[in-house]
Amino acid sequence: TARVFLTPFKKSGDEGLKGLGFGLAGILDNEVNQDSLPWQKLETSLGGNSFMTYSPQVVARGDFYHWDAQGYYYNGSLGLLGEYVQSIQTVGEPSLPSIQLTNIGWLLEGSWVFGGKAGYEGATVDEPFDLANGKLGALELAARVDCNIIDVHSFTVAFPYDPVGGSLGQGAQIAMAYGVGVNWWFNDHFKWMIDAERTEFSGGNLAVIPEQAAVVRATLI
Repeated sequence: TARVFLTPFKKSGDEGLKGLGFGLAGILDNEVNQDSLPWQKLETSLGGNSFMTYSPQVVARGDFYHWDAQGYYYNGSLGLLGEYVQSIQTVGEPSLPSIQLTNIGWLLEGSWVFGGKAGYEGATVDEPFDLANGKLGALELAARVDCNIIDVHSFTVAFPYDPVGGSLGQGAQIAMAYGVGVNWWFNDHFKWMIDAERTEFSGGNLAVIPEQAAVVRATLI
């Protein structure tokens, strides 16, 4: 496992570039064999409902590769975040040829902070919550779109592979989610979070109904 992340302008005098960061991470797991647990269930980002399941007979039969490109930009109240992931694994069923699957995930997120400054580790509040003096902390609004794309060969018969039942798994191939969030920062160390997200599913070999999810939680940092 390795990760390199760069913030080349962090100490620069250019305020417009100080909040720029980008990097790349990767994983190589050599000779992963007969492990089925990672392939039994895939979940949406927020609701946690299963939208695609592999056959119990499908196991890992080779190397596992994973690479992840990341980037962010923060300038004053503005925050932008992006990520792209590929996970590559050779799998198969007993006594049948193996096949390499490439699953993809990506996300884009934007946010704006009222009463503070945006940052990768959270907002910095200009005036901490103090109701007696009419100070309410900071309010952060965020919007996100993210997607999980399962390799199409998980759902179709691909020569020379001919799995039992005609496919490796059942479910939807693509999970596309749209979300919004409101974060109420009392100070730099405590916030209330409200997130709502809708996930729509398409492709694959099984119809999956859309998911609506909402999460409310308090976070102490």
